[in-house]
Order: sequence, then structure tokens, then C-alpha cells
Amino acid sequence: MRSPIPLTAAFMAVAALLASCSASPEKYFPEFPSRKENLGAIVLLQDVFIVEGTATDTGKFDAVWNLRMSDSLLHFLDASCQVKGYPLSRSLLASMGMPFGGRAVYSLVSTSEERETDIDDLPKKQAPFFIGAEIDSSDEAKHQWKHICSSLLQTPFKPEATHTIIAEASEFGKRLNASTLFVCFATGISVPAGERARDIHMHPNKPQGYVAEEKISQATVTLYVIDVESGELLWADQSIITGGTVYVGKMYILLERVLSRLP
Repeated sequence: MRSPIPLTAAFMAVAALLASCSASPEKYFPEFPSRKENLGAIVLLQDVFIVEGTATDTGKFDAVWNLRMSDSLLHFLDASCQVKGYPLSRSLLASMGMPFGGRAVYSLVSTSEERETDIDDLPKKQAPFFIGAEIDSSDEAKHQWKHICSSLLQTPFKPEATHTIIAEASEFGKRLNASTLFVCFATGISVPAGERARDIHMHPNKPQGYVAEEKISQATVTLYVIDVESGELLWADQSIITGGTVYVGKMYILLERVLSRLP
């Protein structure tokens, strides 16, 4: 097994890519409002990946807790999209950690009983930790979904890049009988207060500016809208909160911010 990449470095590398779309989405996608009435069948795909930061470099991923979080967020998204005038044909948890695949090793909690297991005794694995049955049943579908996640994270959000094409989205969307894909990444690193205190205790003489290296919690929600027929990225937006811990109410706030800017 390859040497683990430090958790914070791996997570922030992806967060930095996500942050590239944090400017006003209207600036990059001025034509989207006029296309709203012609989106057809909308399928929402979600990837939830919230990791607990620990004293080790690996971090801990609680699959049971993340599944519950995903269920809550999907219900919230379904109702909120309906209110905004985007009735979803389907909404599903596509994966847990696909955008983070191969970037780091995590301590995996697969059952409620394993929550009490010492982190050193938990299995160490790489993401993704879950792939939805409809995608997992086909190697081609898994490849397409992985490519879509990777392409979205690496998309340059610049005024001159007005037409971004996600090549695999067309065939993948047709598999799901979708005319439009809504892709939502709900990610976070939750650092308990005890771990933050331990970090301060272990580094009492931090140089000024060290705060950028500290373990801090961060939660991010990013929403992408993709036209299936052309593979064109029609809309993208993101919201971020730092500090505290990550819980479902905080993720609701992030979703509300992103959806409030959706035309």
C-alpha cells in the first residue's frame, strides 16, 4: 500500500479545486436562466464525503454516519428543488468519496459497532467507500461517473471559458433516463474540539501565521448542472463554512445558500 497522504493536505487539495467556482455563477453562466424551462427530466446525483479529522494523518470516515447525512440532504434537496421550480425525476446517492479516490488513506467505520473501535484497529482504505447499485453494476458506468467527478473538479471557472463540455456526461445521463444532471458534492472535514486542543497543546510555540496549518473544520457544498444531450456544464456554484464541527444543520445552510442563487 502506498504511504498515506496527510489528511489535511489531501482534503485541501480537492477543496482548492472546488473553490475555483466560488465567484458569482451569473458571471460565468449568463445563459442559464433562459434555459430553465427546457431542462426536461432532471436526475440529481450526490456524493457525500465528510471525514473526521484525528491526531493521525489518515483521518476517519464513518460510512454509517455519512449514509444518514446523505439521506437527510437528499430529502432536503428534493423538496428545495421542487420549490425553486426544478422538479426532480430522481435523486440518488451516487457515491461516497469518488472525487477523493486515490488521494489518501482513511480509517473506515463500516458499522455502528465499529464506532467504538480504536482508530489504530480500524481497516485503512482509500475512497470511494460506496457506489450506488445502479452505477456499481456496470464497469462502464463507474468509469463514466469517476470521469465526471474528476472533470468537474478540474473545470476552470473563467469568464472566457463559457462552454465547458463534460464528455462522459452524455452517455451516463442517458443511462439514467435524464435530460439534465444535477450533481451535488457535499464534503467536509470535521475536527472535534478535543483534537483542536491537542494540536494547540502539542505545538505551544507556533510561529505567527501557523493557523493556516492547523486542523480546522470545513464544510463545502457544490452544485453543478449539466445538459445530457451536449454534455455542457450549464451552471455551477458553491458555498463554504469553516470552523466548528460539521453537522446536518450546517450542511442545510450551505445548500440553502447555493439554491438561493439558482435562478
